[in-house]
Order: sequence, then C-alpha cells, then structure tokens
Amino acid sequence: MRRFNNRSILYLHGYDSSSQGSKPNALRTLCTENRLLIPDLPLDPQECMVLAEDTLRTASNDTIIIGASLGGFYAYYLACKFKKDCLLINPVYQPAMEAKKMLEAEESLEKKKMILNAANMYLAYTSTLNSMNRPMNCFVALGTKDMIIDPEESALHFSDAYVNNYDDDHLMLNSFEKVIEDFEEFLHARS
Repeated sequence: MRRFNNRSILYLHGYDSSSQGSKPNALRTLCTENRLLIPDLPLDPQECMVLAEDTLRTASNDTIIIGASLGGFYAYYLACKFKKDCLLINPVYQPAMEAKKMLEAEESLEKKKMILNAANMYLAYTSTLNSMNRPMNCFVALGTKDMIIDPEESALHFSDAYVNNYDDDHLMLNSFEKVIEDFEEFLHARS
C-alpha cells in the first residue's frame, strides 16, 4: 500500500519545535511518495493560522492534516474549517489554559504581553471551533506517559474522534511510525 494513496500532507509542529524536528524528519522518511508541506510556524497564533491556511490553500483538495501538541490544536481547527482528514498527536485542546500556565511562570513583562495576546487569540479560535462541524475522519494518538497533556482528559475532549493510546510520552518518538501506520489503516478502513 502506498502511504495515504500519495495524498499531500500538511504537518503542523508543536510549540518550541520546527520543520526540522524529529517527527517532521521521520515523516519525510516514512512518506517519500507524498507531497509534504511542513512550514515553520510562528509563535503568534494569528500569524500561525494565516500561514497554515495559506499553505493548505496551495495543497490538493484531498490533503491530510497532521498536528502534534499545539500543532494538533491548529490541525483540528483547520480540519473542521476545511473538512479534512486529520491526525492529532497529543493535541493541546485548551490552548488558552496552556498559555495561562506559561504566563504564571514567565517573569519578562514583554513575554507576558505576548503570552496574554496569544491566550486571547486562542480563546477566539476555541469559540469559533465550538460552532464548527467536526471532521469525519479524525484520529487522535495519545501517549499514556504524557506529562504535558493529560491523555485521559484529552480522550474525553475528543470523544467524537477515534482515539488510540500508545505507551509513549508527549513527544511520541518511539511510537511515531506505528501512529502513522495506524492512521493510514484507519483512513483505509473508512474509505
């Protein structure tokens, strides 16, 4: 079987990661026949969403969206908005709350302002997301040893999606290839 029938893949990395991270590089190795779109996402949520949407608009109509951690929130939002198949890996599901945790730990006034602005943007995106239809084919991969995103709470939040647990941590590096295989089987079974 060819990976995802040669569909394009938009990959959205998490906070404090990049297009050259471990998962994007593994994706390049695993999906050599696919057109991979892996932008470096800015920290500003609005700039990030504009870049992700613009990148998605350059892709084919059957593009798959994969997102990890904070990129999982963006991927889910875009999958809902553009009715795309998606894979979410340990996705952040309440980004404003995550930003609040960062705000409490930050000492720099300038960074506090940036984080507060991001939290407000996340609230706006979450509000819009709540009024959207959910994607038909949403696969959520959760690491049972994740110390950043609670896998049980995440499973409850994504109760309308297919959720699969892996014996791994937040980064999911040990399970990434299996996650891709399971997602491919999931999509094949649903087509």
